[in-house]
Amino acid sequence: MAVFNSFDDIIAKAREHGKRRLALVQATSPLLLTALKDALEAGIVEPVLIGPKEEITEKAHGLNLDLSGCEIIHHTGSDEEAVALAVKLVNDGQAHLVMKGQLKTATYLRGVLSGSSGLKVASRVTHVAITQAPNYHKLFGHTDGGVVRHPSFEDKVEITRNGITLMRMLGYDVPKVGLLAYSEVAREDDPETWDAKRIVEMGEAGEFGPVQIAGPLGYDMMLDKPSADIKGFEHPCAGDIDLMIAPDITACNASTKAIYLNGGQAAGVLVGTKVPVLMLSRSDSEKTRLNTMAVGSLIAHGIEAQGGWK
Repeated sequence: MAVFNSFDDIIAKAREHGKRRLALVQATSPLLLTALKDALEAGIVEPVLIGPKEEITEKAHGLNLDLSGCEIIHHTGSDEEAVALAVKLVNDGQAHLVMKGQLKTATYLRGVLSGSSGLKVASRVTHVAITQAPNYHKLFGHTDGGVVRHPSFEDKVEITRNGITLMRMLGYDVPKVGLLAYSEVAREDDPETWDAKRIVEMGEAGEFGPVQIAGPLGYDMMLDKPSADIKGFEHPCAGDIDLMIAPDITACNASTKAIYLNGGQAAGVLVGTKVPVLMLSRSDSEKTRLNTMAVGSLIAHGIEAQGGWK
């Protein structure tokens, strides 16, 4: 059962599994190219850069990035057409993951998740952030902080299912999952805590496969064993979760950014797709982009090993 204590562990494992072909859409962003330089040095991706060739090579030269041997698809058309080129590479088996460069997130997502793209394979596409918190002993995932704004109970079930599947793609045979809530007492008239209780019951009944799952739980009980001990919570997930399921997008997004803004690290990816669709904010650092390439490469290997997203 995999346990990654840092993103360095993820990068090392991705290197061990070999390079995956990464389609970079509108690859003129200096932040993206700087991260790509690190990824090439780490030996985790084989890039296919889509965009104006002269501008890409000029910016790469300014960053001392050697693109000799890298494929560049010269494209000066629209952003929508650039995304369509990346989708075609995936569907032709020429790319194992996709990442956006200098274009709007909405345009990127419309292209990769359209009904005609063929990339959406789960009933619900969701977002998982992998984080490295300064005071936590290993990496853990947060979901969903990027796609489902007001999740219904059915949405939360699919968010949980996708998150668990992603953890298995990363090598976690029996992931430890916590359902976040403001209280550990489940009340039938309170959807936040009651939904968490119902999802835990589904997990305990085997509906998500091998998993250790608990909730509703406070944030402290999932990440801090002494807090769990004080509250008398004895469970394998106490202070040791691999994946946190948030009750809504705000709670997930805020907890992820709190870690990032306090010296932690992060990576972000859409799941429920044919290949990993790497999902980042425009303000994300080169290190976050490198981390995301490494996580995506490892997930791509997991998808291939299991014969598709399952």
